[in-house]
Amino acid sequence: SPAGMDPRPGLLRFIDHAVFGRTVCAATPIARGELIFHEAPLLRSVRMATLPPELQALFRQGAAALEFPWALTAICNLQAYTTAPAPLRQQVLSHFCSYDVHTSTLPAEAGAENGSTGGASAAAAEEELPAIISDAMRVSRWWLSQACLQPPTSGRESFAAEELTRAQCCFDLNSHEFEQTLALFKLSSRLTHCCGGANTVYLFAGGKACALSLSLSLSLSL
Repeated sequence: SPAGMDPRPGLLRFIDHAVFGRTVCAATPIARGELIFHEAPLLRSVRMATLPPELQALFRQGAAALEFPWALTAICNLQAYTTAPAPLRQQVLSHFCSYDVHTSTLPAEAGAENGSTGGASAAAAEEELPAIISDAMRVSRWWLSQACLQPPTSGRESFAAEELTRAQCCFDLNSHEFEQTLALFKLSSRLTHCCGGANTVYLFAGGKACALSLSLSLSLSL
């Protein structure tokens, strides 16, 4: 079992990938059976069963209104993000790729500009976005429309739709399943990889996620 073990120092390194953003890859060849990472989640989505009954009911109503398959999961992701400490939220936004892998900017909010033309243009631009982004925008707007979910007027900053959309896309593009929730990990969520021909095994040990090499030797890209 990898519990109690640590990966070899210098095994992984961070790179700035032209498509995937800030990612992690192998810095040296990796031997078969070697532990690649063993880490606790940086941020986990909340489990519905841990929420008060009134929040569970609200989230189910919101998911039904949003009408896309993963709406309830998306709402639980935002619950985790908005209740996390500010430094952790900043880590999420700065460490993981978000909607910028598909487009560098989001359209202006429909109706935010003066006159009907601006709002219509924004709505048309939004329709051209990939579903992963447009759905994230919708769940972010729903979240902001719920007064009971907003932070108090003093003692904590409020959230903007763009920030919540970005955070939701971070979960969509980088999270792993972990103990019946989704979770973001500092290393494993940013590994460059090929989904076909797996050369690692992903498992849990000691309340952490870990990966072991299956190949005789892995090259510089995982």
